[in-house]
Amino acid sequence: LQIMSYVVMDKPDSLNSKDMLVKQKSIMEEISLDDIVLGQYDKNEDYIGYRSEKNVNPNSQIETYAAVKVHINKGQLKNVPIYLRTGKRLTQRATYIKIIFKPSSSNLYSNLHQEVITIKVQPDEGISLSFNAKKPGTINTITDVKMDFCQSCILENRINTPEAYERLLDDAFGHDDTLFTPWPIVEMSWKFGEAVRALVKRENRPLVLYPANSQGPSESDEMLQRDGFIWLDEDEISY
Repeated sequence: LQIMSYVVMDKPDSLNSKDMLVKQKSIMEEISLDDIVLGQYDKNEDYIGYRSEKNVNPNSQIETYAAVKVHINKGQLKNVPIYLRTGKRLTQRATYIKIIFKPSSSNLYSNLHQEVITIKVQPDEGISLSFNAKKPGTINTITDVKMDFCQSCILENRINTPEAYERLLDDAFGHDDTLFTPWPIVEMSWKFGEAVRALVKRENRPLVLYPANSQGPSESDEMLQRDGFIWLDEDEISY
């Protein structure tokens, strides 16, 4: 939720923590919950289910997966659907953001692909852009191409990139709280969690099971399919 707020918030007046907080708080106040799927991983051929894990209640109703649909109530991104998912025992362990542009309204070309920006957070840092371009040659045909920048693939960047918590500790000693989550944002995140719980209780949403080492429950796929979308893996583009 906090990563999403950084992506969709308006440009701050500066990069200091106070100006960042103003814009981040402004956007989080306008986030509305539309739909949710909660899941728990079950056994498969290689893994035991969550309820069979050590020190876990065999009747546990604790979720290990969540997918939500939200929208923002104002600004340039008003009513644009935003989907978030996170979970354990999935096929892929990665953090990334995909920004999918609206399809072109131009009728000059057919079979255009959707253009996508992918911001990679972990395990590899970087950014890629998938877009439409004319194929080389005399035929007037469009194809999809990709530009990719891998921050952590460059030796100099790997050497100079701080280790986990190294940057935070350095900022803490320097009294710079820009990278620390301020209490108002933590509080708003908890309020969003309460809204999720309220929706689940109000609509009696079930906790659905999904196989370990999978993409998650099929119900989360269906949530996107109702809007004409699909989940995209880190290196996938939308067609």
